[in-house]
Amino acid sequence: AVVQNQDYSVNGPGNCAASGSYLTAYLIGSGPLDNPVPTGAAAPLAPLSRETLSATTMLGNVTAPASFAGLTPGSVGLVQVNFQAPNVAGDLPFSVQFGSFTSNQALVCVGQ
Repeated sequence: AVVQNQDYSVNGPGNCAASGSYLTAYLIGSGPLDNPVPTGAAAPLAPLSRETLSATTMLGNVTAPASFAGLTPGSVGLVQVNFQAPNVAGDLPFSVQFGSFTSNQALVCVGQ
């Protein structure tokens, strides 16, 4: 996964997100969508193609509220998850769970 800070910069050591800010994670692979897209086609801007399985994002052992999980508009096969950084700090393991399926972990830096 690649995680982008609220200012569209790539999250990483030395470029941490602030607690409470909004981040976007980009992943490959999705579950069922409410607006299916043909294989090889770009995801539409409207209506959005959202995941139908529940999406849970975790930073360390804290749930990070997700506001959107689905295909990235204009991209082919790229999933995005928009979430809010909880009140935690450090380089934390990040994962997304769609239904019972969990992504690989990435590190997300959150500063105070």
